[in-house]
Amino acid sequence: MTVELKFGGLSPETALALLSSAAAVKASENGKAQMVLEGDFPPSLPETPTEVSVPAQPEASPAITTEQVRAVLADKSREGKTADVKALLAKHGADKLTDVPTGEYAALLAEAEAL
Repeated sequence: MTVELKFGGLSPETALALLSSAAAVKASENGKAQMVLEGDFPPSLPETPTEVSVPAQPEASPAITTEQVRAVLADKSREGKTADVKALLAKHGADKLTDVPTGEYAALLAEAEAL
């Protein structure tokens, strides 16, 4: 198997990643790779594959639970803001918390905390 890849205008980091990939294929038992780079890049493949790190993805924020929202809404009701709580629910198209889509919990929670 022969693979030929041609690239131009690459950053040095991208070129290194591509060279490393080709080196890994070349180092494999049956693989043969040839890479043609245009520009100021090393003329040959590294002897051994180079490890290329991928930046970690930011962790997703934890999901807001019904219980968390319910606790804040209950506190606001106890503070005498029951009408405001009902207005917030209505704003989100609901008569009760369980009718609010979970995708709207973050906005509802922020609005309730601002009361």
